[in-house]
Amino acid sequence: MREGYHNSIVEHNSKVVGINLGADACTEHECGIGDLRKKFEMDANALGIEKRRVRTVPTDDILYIDDKDGTVLIVISSYTIESMLEDVVRKDFTFKRMAKTLGHYFHLSCEGENLVSAWDEYSFGVACSSKNPAYQQVIREVYAALQKKDLAIMQGSGNCFIAGGLNLLIISRLPETFTKELHDKDMDCQNLLEAAKKTGIEERLRKADKHWFSLSPRWAKDFKFGVGGNRPATKYAVVFWLNPMEQDKYNANWMRVEDLEDWLENKGAVIRGAQNE
Repeated sequence: MREGYHNSIVEHNSKVVGINLGADACTEHECGIGDLRKKFEMDANALGIEKRRVRTVPTDDILYIDDKDGTVLIVISSYTIESMLEDVVRKDFTFKRMAKTLGHYFHLSCEGENLVSAWDEYSFGVACSSKNPAYQQVIREVYAALQKKDLAIMQGSGNCFIAGGLNLLIISRLPETFTKELHDKDMDCQNLLEAAKKTGIEERLRKADKHWFSLSPRWAKDFKFGVGGNRPATKYAVVFWLNPMEQDKYNANWMRVEDLEDWLENKGAVIRGAQNE
């Protein structure tokens, strides 16, 4: 786990909805949360909030402490938990001891008034001392929601410099406008991927031994004046962001399917130095 900065309590109409664990510009926060999704058996085929709902509670991988000195919730491998506990039985592990352990393992300081959080693709943790009872209560509510499978785990949107923070959201408290928007975005993404697959261009490029770091579709309608300089608008429903390997020979840019078809013949906008790049 790596510490998430700028964490916050998520609220709607002054009501607590969950916790954003914050983020940092680090590899651990840029690799998605695929393993957490597996741990909680989230449904990859669902849409919207149901795609992000926890479907199981992996008890052995959860350490929760709530005593007079503070509250902490950690989800991590059972092996790591046993290593942190050493020879102490779970029910006898105190917040003070856990604060020292988190400092040793993850360089986190949990003894002040601030909410402390950390996460990666495999695990997450959030803690606060009794110096801030309000934060303690939010952690309790998130833990209770987890036990009832009323919790969604999802990354927020970030920017080009930092990934979005990890959100722990209580589903029953989410506004309908948010859940509908999330469902609609997932549906749009699903339709986009199906439209991209229908072009067949990715499969054709792979068969032609073309290589890239990224080939990401977008709706062509979002490009009002066609794609790139002197190229006409595409006849297809999608365009692609191409980030190719061998960039001494190939351009990274938004490409029409027609441009990628030209690439199959080693000509056109993808080729560096080509007249219509």
